[in-house]
Amino acid sequence: MQKTLLLTTTFFFTSLSFSQSSSFADSIDTSFKPIVDFLDLIIFWKPFEALGFGMPIVVLWLIMGAVFFTIRMGFVNIRAFKHAIDLVRGRYDNPDDKGEVSHFQGLVTALSGTVVL
Repeated sequence: MQKTLLLTTTFFFTSLSFSQSSSFADSIDTSFKPIVDFLDLIIFWKPFEALGFGMPIVVLWLIMGAVFFTIRMGFVNIRAFKHAIDLVRGRYDNPDDKGEVSHFQGLVTALSGTVVL
């Protein structure tokens, strides 16, 4: 573990070039480009492209994970859908509860933090 950390930091700091012509951000980009290119080859590899099924492996991995957890948790995403809608609609809200944020306001705030344009 220590050897790996030492090699990684050595690679990082020795590959950074602090020349006058390039900025610090450019030197970081050039340092990490081989690593990112390698990960790009793995994550976006299309194993079944020859068969006409050009889906990247990351999408297949996500689908397999979704199916596994759906089965493992007893189809809770389907069974509890009505309950989730009732929560969002405010059916379980109590006006006497402490706090100023309703269930719907909390959901919208959480979702707004995850949306990327």
